[in-house]
Order: sequence, then structure tokens, then C-alpha cells
Amino acid sequence: MFCLVDNDPYGLCIYGVYKHGGGQKTSAIEKERLALPELRFLGVENGDFNGRDGGLMELTDRDRRRCEEMVRKDWALGDRDVLYVLL
Repeated sequence: MFCLVDNDPYGLCIYGVYKHGGGQKTSAIEKERLALPELRFLGVENGDFNGRDGGLMELTDRDRRRCEEMVRKDWALGDRDVLYVLL
């Protein structure tokens, strides 16, 4: 299965919820049942942009806060599709 989401902290968080099973308040048992560990990221990545400025937009303060929240989650640090945005 593939997941097509925006290439921003919010889209990658949605991807992580599907791949790793539920949100913060989901129990460990439910996370295991809901997780789709074979889910693959499908979409535009930072390296796909061309142009003088690289086609990238600056992260807003709100985006940065979302990244800070995600970096505290074990799943985010272990997932290369998400990690490049967080660091």
C-alpha cells in the first residue's frame, strides 16, 4: 500500500499515524492492530524540486512546533521518509 500526503510536517504526521498505528492516545494493543508497517510514502520529496530557490517554502513557526512534537516520537526518528523533514 502507498500513502500520498503533502510534503510538510502535517502530511508526514498523517503518514506516520497510518504506518505506525494511531495517535498518541491509542493503546499499544490498538496501535499494533491499526498499524500498516509496509505502508510506503508516495509523493514529492525535497530532492524532487528544481529551480533557483529549490522550490522549497520556509517552515512556519507552527510547522516547526509540529516537527518538535514529532521528533519526540520513536516512530518518527526511525522512519527515513519522515526524518529528513524533522532535522
